[in-house]
Amino acid sequence: MITTFIITPMTFLGGVFYPISSLPEPWRTISLFNPMLYFIDFMRFSILGISYIEPQISISVAIISNIIMLPVAIFLFNQRKRLTLL
Repeated sequence: MITTFIITPMTFLGGVFYPISSLPEPWRTISLFNPMLYFIDFMRFSILGISYIEPQISISVAIISNIIMLPVAIFLFNQRKRLTLL
């Protein structure tokens, strides 16, 4: 469910199939708050050498996002008794 409603839209709004500059203005600004944009742009830079965002900014946002999400993941793993499938 998380993959369907959160990860997939974040990936599509992250500029996988198009440059972020081609989005209309409200979506371009919203996409800049999407951490997947920075992951995707850094991957594009590492493979193709093309980047729409500075690679240093992309890697910084990726590291900060991982540092923030690590305690969340640890907390969820520790709450495994409450995370059961119906």
